[in-house]
Amino acid sequence: MLKQDRNFLTIVLLSIVTCGIYELYYLYEIARDTNQMCQGDGEETAGLGMYILLSIVTCGIYAYYWFYKLGDRLHKNAPRYNLNFTETGSTILLYLLINLLSGGIGTIIATYFINRNINAMAAAYNQWISGNGQTPQYPQINN
Repeated sequence: MLKQDRNFLTIVLLSIVTCGIYELYYLYEIARDTNQMCQGDGEETAGLGMYILLSIVTCGIYAYYWFYKLGDRLHKNAPRYNLNFTETGSTILLYLLINLLSGGIGTIIATYFINRNINAMAAAYNQWISGNGQTPQYPQINN
């Protein structure tokens, strides 16, 4: 069973209190859970080690890309669980870019959307798994 009740305020407060260490743990968890929930879609969300390494090498640019890909992947896989997320990777990226001008508000909003969508998908995934124990098939995309 995946964790489906991550509290947004707890994430923010623990990240502040631990000077960002809890945020890294949170990123590890959501990458792992996303890979499990979205298994079979042909994509993979990079783990914490790759996130840290490439963020350092690219002076933080990779972090924006990682969140963009995560938001996009959640959006694309939502129909597998009869969910509809209006936030795409572009929406998440937009809030992160607004963050550059707003002093942190954009990151808080982007994290809120990611957390809300991860919780919803984890709840649907847990319900589905408890029903038949298999990973749902990725829907065909009609062009």
